[in-house]
Amino acid sequence: LLYMGDSAVGDIYLVHSFDRKKIIGRPNIYPILDDFSGLVAGIAVTNENPNWMPFLLALDNCNRDKVEYCAEYGIRISKSMWPSEGFPAAIKLDRAEGISRVSTKLNNLQIRIENTASYRPDWKGLVEKWIHLMNLEAQRLPGGITHPHKRGENDVRLLACLTPEEFIKAIIHFVIFYNN
Repeated sequence: LLYMGDSAVGDIYLVHSFDRKKIIGRPNIYPILDDFSGLVAGIAVTNENPNWMPFLLALDNCNRDKVEYCAEYGIRISKSMWPSEGFPAAIKLDRAEGISRVSTKLNNLQIRIENTASYRPDWKGLVEKWIHLMNLEAQRLPGGITHPHKRGENDVRLLACLTPEEFIKAIIHFVIFYNN
């Protein structure tokens, strides 16, 4: 069982959960996909800068019961809608997440780390395509970024109204749609 993972900045601005007038920035999304089926096995969404710890949250999500996970966000699904639970035998990463002292600790879980070569995102094209599709969906939400800001244009950040929890719900719905 081979999974592939990556991280990407979402094309959307989010607001603070307690004060919707405060813009907290763009989220980092960590998807992990099954190389054989293309199924999204786990995800994590954080406001942290890309590093190894949020990736471990996504890996932990791979091992969770997805019915229970979705219920935490008020989404009811059946087991067949997101049929993924367990750790992979190996995980393919790019050199950003894969080269770390922390990554060697996955040996305790008997998970082998495979690193792609530098500047070769095509070696894990499935996860790269998923990130592209997810960002296209994020661009359609309030606060979504469709193109670089040009002088004189309205600031898209002022349209942001989703909290991180609401954005995670949107991602979960996208994952369920994608997996099915």
